[in-house]
Amino acid sequence: MTFRETDYLSLDDAIGIHDLILESMGDLPAALRDEGLLDSALSRPKHAAHYTGVDIITQGCILTVAIAENQPFVEGNKRTGMVCGLTLMERNGWTFIGDDELLAVLLVEAAGKPQEQAISTIDEWIRPYLILILAA
Repeated sequence: MTFRETDYLSLDDAIGIHDLILESMGDLPAALRDEGLLDSALSRPKHAAHYTGVDIITQGCILTVAIAENQPFVEGNKRTGMVCGLTLMERNGWTFIGDDELLAVLLVEAAGKPQEQAISTIDEWIRPYLILILAA
């Protein structure tokens, strides 16, 4: 069996995703309000994997919630969190086949919940809509 190291997002990846999202909506990219908050959010999946052994799907959900909660950008944090979480999963072999609009609504609803509950809510909802495309 070949082991493949997890492909995590970098600070530049997340900023690029944020800028593309806003540009695709006809907006100018919003400023990065706090690089430390973004860096903190990006490190949370790695820490969860190391300390609790969560899989890449849960890591993607953790990243989604971390960016949405940390609010590192002036605008577009929930959207950026969602796309970064899905990108993390995709880079590591999973693709989302569900409805993006429903996922966005779920994320808005989850944002009002305590952190662990928000992660769990997204995790439970998204799993049936992910397919393995690359053996990790």
